[in-house]
Amino acid sequence: MHIDSAEMKISSGKQHMFVAIDRVTKFTHVAFFDRATKANAAQFLRQVLVAFPYHIHTVLTDNGMAFTGQERFRRPPGFE
Repeated sequence: MHIDSAEMKISSGKQHMFVAIDRVTKFTHVAFFDRATKANAAQFLRQVLVAFPYHIHTVLTDNGMAFTGQERFRRPPGFE
């Protein structure tokens, strides 16, 4: 399965789309959130586990900030 997220401009501001696509069957799950946070990504992954009708054993991602704990995506102390 491949997962990704994208920021979309809408009339009221911004929205973030998370998508999971099975690379074999093309079965897809999409969800929209107000921000691309790790908490929203985790909620999305929980939704995917419920939505997909079979066992998921591999998840591929581009290592975006919502899906990784890489140092380059961490906010410095005191940054709001």
